Amino acid sequence: MQIISIPKPLREKLGEKGADALVEIINKAQDNQKTDIIEFVEEKFEHRLIEEISSLRAELKEGNSSLRAELKEDNSSLRAELKEDNSSLRAELKEDIASLRAELKYDIEKSRADLIKWMFIFWVGQVVTILGILFVFFG
Repeated sequence: MQIISIPKPLREKLGEKGADALVEIINKAQDNQKTDIIEFVEEKFEHRLIEEISSLRAELKEGNSSLRAELKEDNSSLRAELKEDNSSLRAELKEDIASLRAELKYDIEKSRADLIKWMFIFWVGQVVTILGILFVFFG
């Protein structure tokens, strides 16, 4: 609380009680004025804060929507690239499988031919051996 001094001529006319009452009225008026000013500043601050928050929310929504649009664009382009890569990989895989099948078929045919050749050589050897034993036994 501020100390207010009342000048002597005014104090003499009002008296001690009147001067004290005047000081009390002035102090109350100042206190009320402080309270009113603080409330006014608080209201202005709250109003300004609400405006700033709402503008920030609007900016965030705008940024969010543009970011979503960019993400959708990127997502669709990635899907297109993946489809292209997938189709080329499938074609390459089909070619590799076809070449492996051809190689496997050739290897199987070669193995069969070698097996038949060796079986024929074995049979010829068996027949020659049996004929040799028969010539020695009957001969």
